[in-house]
Amino acid sequence: MDSIRERLLQLDQQAQQFQQQNKYLEALNVFEEMLMIKKSAYGEDSEEYFKTSDKLCELCNLIAMIFLQKEKFDASLEFLKKADLLAQSSTRYKAITYNNLACFYRRNGKLRSALQYLQQALEIEIRQEAAPSLADTHLNMCAVLSQLNRVRNVIQQHAEALEHALISVVLLQDEFLMKPPDQKMEQSQNQDQKSGEQKMKDRVAVLAIAYHNLGVEFEYLKRFDEAIQTYQKAVKFGELHLPSDHQLIGNLKNVLGNAQEQINQQRAKDSNKRQQKELQSRNQNKRKLVEVEATYKQNNKKKTEKGGQQQQQQVMGQTMRSNPQNNSVNIKEDDQEQQGSDQQESSYNEHDELKQEAQIQLQQQLSYCLYIHFHIYIIIYCYFQVKQQQQSEQYIIKLKTEIDDIKFLINKAINQYYKSLIVRKSKLICLIRVVIKV
Repeated sequence: MDSIRERLLQLDQQAQQFQQQNKYLEALNVFEEMLMIKKSAYGEDSEEYFKTSDKLCELCNLIAMIFLQKEKFDASLEFLKKADLLAQSSTRYKAITYNNLACFYRRNGKLRSALQYLQQALEIEIRQEAAPSLADTHLNMCAVLSQLNRVRNVIQQHAEALEHALISVVLLQDEFLMKPPDQKMEQSQNQDQKSGEQKMKDRVAVLAIAYHNLGVEFEYLKRFDEAIQTYQKAVKFGELHLPSDHQLIGNLKNVLGNAQEQINQQRAKDSNKRQQKELQSRNQNKRKLVEVEATYKQNNKKKTEKGGQQQQQQVMGQTMRSNPQNNSVNIKEDDQEQQGSDQQESSYNEHDELKQEAQIQLQQQLSYCLYIHFHIYIIIYCYFQVKQQQQSEQYIIKLKTEIDDIKFLINKAINQYYKSLIVRKSKLICLIRVVIKV
């Protein structure tokens, strides 16, 4: 066992040297040898085996991302698959591997596959108390959702991306809350750990990128003021915590300048659209006013024409009145005759209409006796109307003959329906007397 431990210690030191020299493939071979020794000596379920397996998984992910940056996609995918096999016993490294697989598929344009891996990683990390890569997962979700070309709900898609960017910024800020990045860098220099210093620089760069992505989503949602402020925040943060010659700072400055130009152009377009809409609405209002004025003038013209005709008629009437000597006697006679004939025709028509109405309604609904009763009312009404209007004798004679007919009908009704008329006997006798007096 002592010889095994000494061998493992030598291999561990050798692997660390290779990592410090950025010789990751050589370090990978050393870790694989260590893993085989621990498997045979301690077993696959031992803690020593799991530690070496996690280190090997982390190194495979690192090499895969290096190959991805160099666009060596086949080699990158090969190491990611190897890392996925090694991460089966560790939820932490499984989430890291899923994140890197999402980056790989996103780089190759397979955004839906990338989104699926990110969702799996997010489900794993939410269950963990302190997930170190949770901020990276939210940041990658933001990038994928922003690039995903969905046919529907584009605004909702960018709103979701904005939420993930905000969460990523908050989580990354929490990493630097207890100890600022500069102090961590100083500690790493004192401890002579260049790898730790590089990791801290990478995390600072990630936070700057998170600010940038947040500004991009604000810009997509047309929240231009917030977008400019966020871009400025990204540049200031990078200048404060990264070296002045860092490539990311130049990229962020270019993004800020381009965004300001694009936003100004977009605002100019929006203002032009608003002006065009206002101009169209004004033209429509003018057209409506012209139409209203035209209709108003037409109505006034019609009213004036009618008024002119009425004035002409009034003038003609005044001229006729002003010349009473010209055929005045004939006009009066004609008017009297015409009025008499009109009154007679209206009285005949009114009498006939009342009779028809009485016959239709009472023949259907009332008995023969009540029909006669109602007919008497009609005759009396017509008689008094004639007497008040002083109608001609011919009409009065015709009315009296109808009254005689009614007398005959009354006698017949009394003989046939005596029992039914007992209730109305007094009223009927009064009506008969009125008719007889007529």
